[in-house]
Amino acid sequence: MMAFLARFATTVRQFCAADLKHGSIVDGAPGILDYDAPDFNATYLRDPYGNKLSCFCYCYDPAKDSDN
Repeated sequence: MMAFLARFATTVRQFCAADLKHGSIVDGAPGILDYDAPDFNATYLRDPYGNKLSCFCYCYDPAKDSDN
């Protein structure tokens, strides 16, 4: 799996949307995965070749996230 660190939760969602436009499928929708940490926001995708991709951040704060 290839994982990309983001600074903002908005970037995690943008990563997911961009990958979907290029043929990836969602293997874990963007959102909080609080079993790892209370501020861990991630998305998981499978590219057209079956490789697993992830984008994540540890900075999620619903009060500061502009898309909420």
